[in-house]
Amino acid sequence: MASVVTVSSTTTLTLTDISTFDETAFLNSFKATLSSAATVTLIYKVTQKFSMDAEITEAECLGIMAGVNSVAESAIACSVSTGRRLSSESRRLATTADVVISTADKAKATTAGTRSTTDTTALLSTALATAGKAITGVSSEEPTVAMDIVTVVPESEIGVLQDTTTFQANVVSSMSTAGVTVTVDQLTTIVTTPAPTPPPTAAGDTFAPTQVPAPGGGGGGVPTSQDSGEEQDGARVSATLAASAFLVAATTFLLL
Repeated sequence: MASVVTVSSTTTLTLTDISTFDETAFLNSFKATLSSAATVTLIYKVTQKFSMDAEITEAECLGIMAGVNSVAESAIACSVSTGRRLSSESRRLATTADVVISTADKAKATTAGTRSTTDTTALLSTALATAGKAITGVSSEEPTVAMDIVTVVPESEIGVLQDTTTFQANVVSSMSTAGVTVTVDQLTTIVTTPAPTPPPTAAGDTFAPTQVPAPGGGGGGVPTSQDSGEEQDGARVSATLAASAFLVAATTFLLL
């Protein structure tokens, strides 16, 4: 059976309080606006900025943040920048880390997205110490939470996604059912269409390689078997003519 070509869309919105969002209610309401062939996946993205008076690498950031939030490192994105910060005594090394946690687990997203900055700082300090980083001056900003609604439908139903007015209205209505109020202008929807499929090559089709002519016309090419035969015939004729000339000369000499 041939695979079904699908089309997807991603609708992004901000959750000001993820703890009040009823995931099950939203999915039940929103899926009711789609066909049974459609699938809906929710991806939560928790973004938070951290700073500390020492240097860490992106690899260290990934491992530490994954441990603090009980997710795989593949669910973490870290952007680390290091510079120097002027203190009362000297210019001290300072690192800023912008961290994004992406997970389909609402419970883990809720924990990370609602944790106080005091608790987050304490957890991070402990994790850094465990990793052998005796770092002071650790601080964190308030996290923000966004949600991606990834909808996948068969290509034959692409019109459902392209009609963004109706589609986003259904998202707004379903979010209301889930206990969260949003407006259409708070939504961003991107539809990803499949790449065109190239036409198949008919079975048995062959393509002969193109002969590249020798530079300067035909004089410098690789000799063919026909060329070799013609050269041999010319050599034989030249030898025959030379022998005939010799016989004529010898006969003339004897007659004299």
